Amino acid sequence: VAWVIWNRHIKWGRTVYDVIMGPNQFTSMTVQKNPPNPAPDDLQYEQAVQIVASLESSSVIDPTDGALYYYNPTTADSPWFTRNIAENPDHPQTAKIGKQVFYS
Repeated sequence: VAWVIWNRHIKWGRTVYDVIMGPNQFTSMTVQKNPPNPAPDDLQYEQAVQIVASLESSSVIDPTDGALYYYNPTTADSPWFTRNIAENPDHPQTAKIGKQVFYS
């Protein structure tokens, strides 16, 4: 998911914050109604900082191959996503990691 956020940031010239907080984005993470605010001494905060640092430094290869979209077909039920992304030849599948499927 971090790579999808980063790829959108690069492709569309938006800040990472704007990508995450954009309308109807990452709703499963509940960032729309209740943005998480872990404290700097929280393990999740430190992990997020490390992930962003690795993306900024390009020290990790993108396993999604530039994906801009993702979903878990076993739990997600979005007719919009299926119609506009998953079944759209303009958005080919780029990777599958665990149960998450990624599309360009």
